[in-house]
Amino acid sequence: MKKRNLFKVMVLFVAMGMMLGFTSCSKDDGDDSIEGIWTFNSLSVDVENPEYPEAAEGIRTFVPFVVAMMQGSTFEAKSDGTIIATVEALGETSITTGTYEKSGNKYIITMDSDDEEAIEIMPVTEIIGTVNGNTLTLVGSSLDDEAVAAGFTKYDVKITYKK
Repeated sequence: MKKRNLFKVMVLFVAMGMMLGFTSCSKDDGDDSIEGIWTFNSLSVDVENPEYPEAAEGIRTFVPFVVAMMQGSTFEAKSDGTIIATVEALGETSITTGTYEKSGNKYIITMDSDDEEAIEIMPVTEIIGTVNGNTLTLVGSSLDDEAVAAGFTKYDVKITYKK
């Protein structure tokens, strides 16, 4: 994979964690706000492809490299409802912006992305996040029609950030 495409995949993993929604599951800590600067902590994938298990295994073996490259990546949710995701990897910096608004017990996130190539590499169909103290956990699915046609039965990505 070319250096540029790898960078786009990493940017997408970070941006993916902010696209659709955040929900709070912690009632005890008193701070379920997404406002603030969050720093990348971990990433894992749960993929299944019974037709082509080597495709799923290829994705799993790629994850440690993406994790290493995403160290130091951040996103910031500001009090004015804007979001800024920053990835610095492979000598390049990428900034993705977006907005959020609270809806009930979750935040609806809209990312501004004009990077069609990155979206094609990893389309995200749903993101749900939880805030628990100083940890933000994002779980997203990339199981779109194209992934199903390629034999995937599960394609979930989990990203955690720390304050």
